[in-house]
Amino acid sequence: MKPRVCIALGIVLAALGIATWFVWRSPASGPRAAFTYTMRVEYDGMPDEDGPLEQWLRGQSGVGNVEIRRNGKVLTIMHERAAHEQPLDVLAECERLGYTGRGSFEGRVD
Repeated sequence: MKPRVCIALGIVLAALGIATWFVWRSPASGPRAAFTYTMRVEYDGMPDEDGPLEQWLRGQSGVGNVEIRRNGKVLTIMHERAAHEQPLDVLAECERLGYTGRGSFEGRVD
């Protein structure tokens, strides 16, 4: 191969490598573009509906895929949040919305 062709090929490969690295490192790409937060909280008292909590979550920056379920006194809250965003204080919002007598808590981030 001629030296000029080798140099041009080297420059193209280097540019592709650098571009790939920037795309890989951007917050909008890759497997860690968002974290999934799951909380299971036991409450003695809960409001009649979880709609206001769901609306609050959906209104926060970088939040998606919100799911809230009840099983007796246990409230399960799941949501995704962009990896570059700070975690939300969901428990404080629950208290503000009328969830009372917090008992056991289990939380996980995936």
